[in-house]
Amino acid sequence: MANLSQDDRTIIVEHPLDDSLGHLRHVLKKAQQSYDAIVDDPSQESLKTISRLLGALLLSEAAALLVSRNGNRDIASDLFKLRQRVQTGDFNYEHYRALVQRIIQGASDVDIWSTVINLIITISRLTPPISIPPSFDGTPITHSSASQQGEEQTRRLLEGRIFEEILSCTYRGVGGFFSKYFEGKEWNERSKKVYNAVKGRHIDGRWTDFPEVPTEKAVYKWLSRFQDEFLSDARGIYYTSKSSSELTGAEARRQLDVFVKPSGVDAKHDWKDVQVIGELRASNSDWKTKLLQLGRYMRDVFFTQPTRRFIHGFTILGTTMELWVFDRSGPYSSGPFDIHEEPEQFIQAIAGYAMMSDEELGLDTFVERDGGDLFITITEDATGEKKRLQLQREPLVVQRAIVCRGTNCYRTEDSEYVVKFSWTSDKRPPEADLLRMARQKKVEGVAELLGYHRITSIKEIRDGLTFLAPHHFRNTSPNASESFSQSQSQQSLSQSFGPFRRMSITQTSSRTSSRKRRSPKRSRSNSQRSKLHQENKTTEALESAQTTEQKAADNKTNLSKKLTSAGQSSKSRQEHQVSQDPKGLHTKKRTSDDSEEKSSKRLRSNSQRSNLHQEHKVSQAIEDAQATSFHGLSDEPFDNRVLGCLAIWPAGRAIKDFKSIAELLMVLRDANKAHKSLYLEGTILHRDISENNIIITNPKQANGFTGMLIDIELGKVVGSRRTGARQQTGTMEFMAIGVLQKVDHTYRHDLESFFYVLLWICARRAWEREFRCRLVDRPKESRLKMWYTGSYDTIAEVKRGYMHADGFEDILEEFPSSLNCVKSMCRGMRRILFPLTADGKLDTGTPPDPVKLYDPIIQAFNDAIVDIANINLNSG
Repeated sequence: MANLSQDDRTIIVEHPLDDSLGHLRHVLKKAQQSYDAIVDDPSQESLKTISRLLGALLLSEAAALLVSRNGNRDIASDLFKLRQRVQTGDFNYEHYRALVQRIIQGASDVDIWSTVINLIITISRLTPPISIPPSFDGTPITHSSASQQGEEQTRRLLEGRIFEEILSCTYRGVGGFFSKYFEGKEWNERSKKVYNAVKGRHIDGRWTDFPEVPTEKAVYKWLSRFQDEFLSDARGIYYTSKSSSELTGAEARRQLDVFVKPSGVDAKHDWKDVQVIGELRASNSDWKTKLLQLGRYMRDVFFTQPTRRFIHGFTILGTTMELWVFDRSGPYSSGPFDIHEEPEQFIQAIAGYAMMSDEELGLDTFVERDGGDLFITITEDATGEKKRLQLQREPLVVQRAIVCRGTNCYRTEDSEYVVKFSWTSDKRPPEADLLRMARQKKVEGVAELLGYHRITSIKEIRDGLTFLAPHHFRNTSPNASESFSQSQSQQSLSQSFGPFRRMSITQTSSRTSSRKRRSPKRSRSNSQRSKLHQENKTTEALESAQTTEQKAADNKTNLSKKLTSAGQSSKSRQEHQVSQDPKGLHTKKRTSDDSEEKSSKRLRSNSQRSNLHQEHKVSQAIEDAQATSFHGLSDEPFDNRVLGCLAIWPAGRAIKDFKSIAELLMVLRDANKAHKSLYLEGTILHRDISENNIIITNPKQANGFTGMLIDIELGKVVGSRRTGARQQTGTMEFMAIGVLQKVDHTYRHDLESFFYVLLWICARRAWEREFRCRLVDRPKESRLKMWYTGSYDTIAEVKRGYMHADGFEDILEEFPSSLNCVKSMCRGMRRILFPLTADGKLDTGTPPDPVKLYDPIIQAFNDAIVDIANINLNSG
């Protein structure tokens, strides 16, 4: 019996159990008899009865006052954890026999509580359930600037993230750049006339009217005079913003040196009208700083014009000009040239930006615009008929980043559908195929496909260009950023180099013909070409060293894997197999060791697998595409993303717009149920759980679901190989600890992400919306900021610390008081997701049986929803 202190005995006497357990004596006796009759297989009835007993003890007043022996706050916390273990099937009746006998015999409260404490101590010493061995062969993740929102979009915070986005995908001196964007256009005759009219001012190799000291103000003054004289009838007009308040429409204030917007629009400047951006500086030093500044502005354009395909920009640093294009796979340029040495190229560029068509400027030409109304036409997947949809003017979701999928969603004007635009790696199967597969397998709680239209791709946009090696930044740590992880960026850089990194997307013959067509007047000077040649030689040397080093590292890793694999038991290998294939659809022949496990309950019978054979036709097609693309990983020098338009049903509200606490919990509960169905029935792992991918729906229109999952384009068919995509971006604040540590994604990681969504909405979004609270009362510094600031390892370490009991209370302190009623459920869910190992460490492993996590999490939501309903009933 446990030793009870005098304080313990006083609490027990002052808060008696009375007859709160009396109603359980009969069922406890019956459960014990049932267990004794079938010792080898305790009945489900025994498990349910013990769960009821623990629940009754948990509700007693003494449980909340008695001090825990396990470092928790009280015995109630220990009992809650015990109950969760029982509900997940981690249950041995023998551990509870003594407690059951005490209650059946009508023992004193002191004896009962002493036995309860003994039970807690015994169970806590047991090793937690075995987790599947982690693997590390998934698609690499990378940072993006998407987490920086609102007031956090400062230069210091943003430029580090942007630098990491573009680090391994920036190209300078791209072959055919000027020819593609400034030659063979309808406006070329007009631009040539402009050059012929002004070339008389270029004397002895210099522009006589260009400022001798090219300050920003002086260069813009020159540009303004040039425009008035030669470009007065052009489609676009050059402007400057004299203050950060002049340009509206973005979340942060910016002041642009030069930008182009259409003629004929309002005099008031709006980011939605920005077509081209230019950056000026008097000297040609530190061009990288101007590139990052240009990147910040490009990010704002993509945010305010979410369906934009690419954006033109330029820098004039002293007398050196460089022409840039930013798209969803990164920036690339013409390479630097001197405006005095290349006078015609200089004038052609300045005139061209003002004369380009919408398509040449990279504007969206798929969405039809009628005044301020937006329309798309899409083919219905079920009928093959064309359907015209009117979109609401403002997007429902916009991704704040440059190198990313650029996901943006619009609700239709009739609120029936959601239309989504995104740039998906061509190595991944189209999301439409995954939705068809989910529909075929009768998955519940996931959006249904109306139709899909492929619009274009990065490869098509960059057609005719020749890409050599990515630019090597000599200093891989931007001065303006403290959050950037140098080690992570270097790893990303080395991973981007492959044996085909110098391949062009055009054929050799086309490259040759392109070079023949280039006018010597528009080619770079010998000195500049020599400078770029030296830079390329430096880059090649770096690549060669990195490739050699990478091969050595790969050999070492492969040897380590072989040694580890040789030492693994067949049991561990089988557990890993089950984790990757929850339905047993791809399971190999079982060994004798496997017979000792109860995994057979999760494997389908032969007849069931036979029935599923037809259902897996779509799945097999996806897997074949994934397997084929894997071998072609390095065939292109950049990630070829495909822009598609997807229409889904039903439409919904963003989860952050919940109207009541009960609605928030029901949405998350149903989203977890949807994930369970998608994974277990659809054999698809979502892998991108965030607040943007959960919507609030009308249960009458959504088959009883108040919350549904959307955006499964990063989904992976269970059992399929890695897609071959270069990377996948994720939202750091919702990313699981294991994923941050590069462990292959499992279902448990998605469940952890759901939990972070709950915490994020309670501790961050509720304040922003002033949901039953005032924004001025919000904590000045949020701990959640550390969930997306720093390297992957740093963020993982921070999250791990906050998921321990003490650290977790710090997170709960950031909830508005109106959400105090949710805290108890959050504590319980933390215990489910993060049990402690025998030595007291946080266990982030994945149980082989998914049901052991899904069911208690869903039940925790159900219990909390009932509790809140009772609170509302009593308060009413």
